[in-house]
Amino acid sequence: MLSLFTVNGSIFAVALNTDTIEIAQTYTPHAVIQIHGNTEFLAQDAIENWPGDGSPESPIIISGYSFAAAEWMFRVENSDLHFKFVDNQLDGLSNLWCGIAIVNSANGMIIDNYVQRAAAGIHVVTVENFVIQENEVLDSIFGGIVVEDGSQNVLVKNNIVHDNEGYGIHIGNPYGSDVSHNVTITGNNVHDNSPSGIRLLEADDCNVGNNEIHGNTLNGIVVESGAHNINFNNITDCVTGILLSEGNCTITHNSISNLEYAISVGTENNTISENYLTNNEKDGIRFFHSYTTGFKGANNLVAGNVIANNSRWGIEFTTDADANVIQDNYFFMNGGTCQATDNGVNNIIDANYWDDWTSPDANNDSIVDTPYVLSGDAENSDLHPMVIPDRSLPPWYITPCNCGNETTPTTASYLGDPLILTVGISSVVVILIVLVFMKKR
Repeated sequence: MLSLFTVNGSIFAVALNTDTIEIAQTYTPHAVIQIHGNTEFLAQDAIENWPGDGSPESPIIISGYSFAAAEWMFRVENSDLHFKFVDNQLDGLSNLWCGIAIVNSANGMIIDNYVQRAAAGIHVVTVENFVIQENEVLDSIFGGIVVEDGSQNVLVKNNIVHDNEGYGIHIGNPYGSDVSHNVTITGNNVHDNSPSGIRLLEADDCNVGNNEIHGNTLNGIVVESGAHNINFNNITDCVTGILLSEGNCTITHNSISNLEYAISVGTENNTISENYLTNNEKDGIRFFHSYTTGFKGANNLVAGNVIANNSRWGIEFTTDADANVIQDNYFFMNGGTCQATDNGVNNIIDANYWDDWTSPDANNDSIVDTPYVLSGDAENSDLHPMVIPDRSLPPWYITPCNCGNETTPTTASYLGDPLILTVGISSVVVILIVLVFMKKR
């Protein structure tokens, strides 16, 4: 827990726990900083005696301040000087203005700040070559971190973004702006935001990877335009893990569980591969027709995914879902009597493994002799279901399902999970180090 107190005009941040009280940092109260252009930036740099001259080798460093104001607390406009705004605390008091606002600028770094109760916590507009890293942003009403209006080459990394309205991390502007390009969103913890964790609205060529996304009101990630890479995210405890309503994406190596829908697709030309989609209350993957956009889930490729213990369907095609290809996936214990349903048209389901359909194979060609028949009006089937998976998969263990009131068995964590092995090895190493240290004493 962090507690703040003032001594002689300076603010101390104190970390409290049951055993110790540690003074973590001193913050000096400062009036709002609003800078327009390079000349004004350099003039204030000289007055404040900030380190650095704005060159790439010597960025201006603004650090150690506390701000509390119902207006822009730190705003830079029309500047290409190199600067770092690092380790400051900002309290917007009334959610009326942005905490940190950067407009039409380049070469800035926003690092390790604490921002609360702003309109938008960190808001960058038409910026280039920017870094937003290791900040904690909370309790904003128009988004925690917002990047918009033609911004490019922006890194949003290792931030904690939580309890914000208007999305946790938002690329774009709901009122319309130029498309932002090449935004990398990685290593962030995005949780308990409303309505969703990460939104790609007016964006293209973004990379969203290695984020922990959980507890957001509706969606973990929602894509509404552009082509993006979404990979290695862990998404839990929302309504939908990844919602694709426009645009097209490559979605790989994500772990998505404990939601209603792991992935919901209402657009075309996406590739969904090598994901773990497990333990969801409704579907692993759902293809739908969006009546608001006019798009439908069509011409998508789904391959190499493990889809397990989803209570309604492993995969569902609603009306108008068209020409999707589903191949080389691994279905375990989804739904009731059938693991997939097709009410669309022209969908191709072929060469998947279905754990409830593994025999007979009289000619030993590793293909079940009879097709796996899907539920639904399309009367579709997998003509070449695998007898056994065609690649090595970790063993699956059966435990009671934790999805709502369902009693279907579930696939629990498996031996061979790299994370589990890493944690286990690390624990052994820690124990050995402690034993050696005690022995030396």
